[in-house]
Amino acid sequence: MAFILEKKIRDSILRDIGYPVIPIPKEKNIPHNLIVYGAPGTGKSNYLEGYIKDYFSEDSLHTRITFHPAYSYGNFVGSYKPVPLYKENNSDTIYSQNFTTKFGYEPLIDYQFVPGPFIEMLCRAIENPKSNFVLLIEEINRANVASVFGDVFQLLDREKGESKYSVTFNADVMNYLKSRNGIIKNLNTGNKVRIPANLYIWATMNSSDQGVLPLDAAFKRRWSFKYMALNENENIIDSWKIYFKFHENPISWNKLRKKINERLKEYVSEDKLLGPFFLKENELPSSSASQDEHDIFINKLLLYLKEDVLRHSTSDEIFIDNLLSDVVQKYQDGKENIFKFVLDDLEFEVVD
Repeated sequence: MAFILEKKIRDSILRDIGYPVIPIPKEKNIPHNLIVYGAPGTGKSNYLEGYIKDYFSEDSLHTRITFHPAYSYGNFVGSYKPVPLYKENNSDTIYSQNFTTKFGYEPLIDYQFVPGPFIEMLCRAIENPKSNFVLLIEEINRANVASVFGDVFQLLDREKGESKYSVTFNADVMNYLKSRNGIIKNLNTGNKVRIPANLYIWATMNSSDQGVLPLDAAFKRRWSFKYMALNENENIIDSWKIYFKFHENPISWNKLRKKINERLKEYVSEDKLLGPFFLKENELPSSSASQDEHDIFINKLLLYLKEDVLRHSTSDEIFIDNLLSDVVQKYQDGKENIFKFVLDDLEFEVVD
């Protein structure tokens, strides 16, 4: 007979192992609620990744999620979901999906509360007050934050890191919290819940994306903001170069994006300009670039400029051809410059 271990007991054993304790120096003054924003490619995620590597390097200390238009409160906080169980034929024994099953088992459906990333990280923080945890939200303004956060919104108002006010979640969430070892003894008075000071919530935001939703003033007041300037950390890409079939010498990626920005800034807002890391170094066409590498450049840069930035512009100061199809065809042919500016001044220079 298979040995059965209840998921709740198993999780309790795992939590008893404990989490790493990595103190954050007070002089760092890192905000508990932080939104990093700026133009695409300015290194917003990399900025936060630096702090994660320093203070939340273990996988158990951080969780990264991405908001999207369909993201909901149930995704963020948690909800009841169908969970498959398996009953051995002619037996009363039930086997969970978390353990090995064999043919001959009859599938059944049970419903369990499945915590979302916020509740999971909240539980870890409450259970382990000496460890620091962070929930990282990418593209926070691509979802309806008022709907996604719901009653969590009240908890974002913090004092010395801890929620100033407490909330009582719905019965499903509260019952789940009570089922976790270490929650009850560390909960605030009664059934009230606060975000503890050892749980950080960080997010990135790019207002230039199509379909983004504005953050209301009350929501923004509860966050600290870090603006990533357009050319911040551009020295990192000084050695990055592009090889075009229609130009003999390699082109400096930094010079090219600055030239494009210079021509765009009179017609579009700053959040649509190109940051240093809009393209990764391995996405820049090399001297022996394959068609796949060229396709990345076409689909990430040329498509973005034509369809997202210049779509409603009355003047195209970047490309010689008006239609994207013509720009792409000319780029693939590799016989003529696709840009309205000469490339000689943008050539890559080796610095001794």
